[in-house]
Amino acid sequence: MLFLLFCLYHQPLIILLYPLVLVLFIASLFFVSGVRREYRQYEKLRRFNELINDVDIELEKSDDIIYGAYEDIISGLLSREKNNREKYLSAYSDMLDYYTTWAHQIKTPIASMKLKLENSDSSESFNLGSDLKRIEQYVEMVMTYLELEDSANDFVFKKNNLDKIIKAVIRQYSGDFILKHISLNYIPLDIEVLTDEKWLSFVLGQLLSNALKYTPDGGQVSIYLDENEHLCIEDNGIGIAKEDLPRVFEKGFTGFNGRLNKKASGIGLYMCKRICDKLNMDIEIRSEINKGCKIILKIRRKEMNFE
Repeated sequence: MLFLLFCLYHQPLIILLYPLVLVLFIASLFFVSGVRREYRQYEKLRRFNELINDVDIELEKSDDIIYGAYEDIISGLLSREKNNREKYLSAYSDMLDYYTTWAHQIKTPIASMKLKLENSDSSESFNLGSDLKRIEQYVEMVMTYLELEDSANDFVFKKNNLDKIIKAVIRQYSGDFILKHISLNYIPLDIEVLTDEKWLSFVLGQLLSNALKYTPDGGQVSIYLDENEHLCIEDNGIGIAKEDLPRVFEKGFTGFNGRLNKKASGIGLYMCKRICDKLNMDIEIRSEINKGCKIILKIRRKEMNFE
């Protein structure tokens, strides 16, 4: 209509185009501003979805009443999540302190009992000493588990003689070898590895403990390097069911052997797997029922540079 009037009165179209362009420019500014605002809101919501644990994220206050309601709901949930997390961390810290103190305190009566048993040569004292050693190992497992939860800076990698670590672990379980008349097939390996001695010792101790636990009296445990120079701990015990093998490293999983041995906790291998991951060392188990168990620790010696 305006175009027709301008034609009838012979007015230049520039007079019409100028306000039209001005209106379009102002409208585009509002449009771009709205798109940017919505995009920023979208980005923050997307970040919230990706970083759901980041309870300190803040959403930009929107002029839109619907978005504002959503923001209030989300902010309330974030605040509640932050409070719950703080309560959980406080309770966890208290529990960690308690069990750490307990684990250290119980070492005193254990050491006292060991000292008393060392002065007796009876078979009963030998058996009690073996049981006490097992209690001590369980306490060490508790302490190791607690340390593992907060072990980011506790790993010290250096060059270690593998035989030295293995022999120290074997000495810890010498009583079990004698008590169950289990023979040990071990020839010094004469190799060095780059690892954390304390954590690798724990892994080897758990694996050797399991081998002794599930090997019958008079059986055999072997420690050797296979053709790929991987460290192997092998026994001729009761073995592991095929259907249980994929789950042996799950926390709390005991499987068929756990039903036979009511004392199994399903924690040892779980901890071994976690530690091996931190040591950048693969662990593999091969086994069949009544045909023993072979555990392979894949230490990548050829990739290590000790210079």
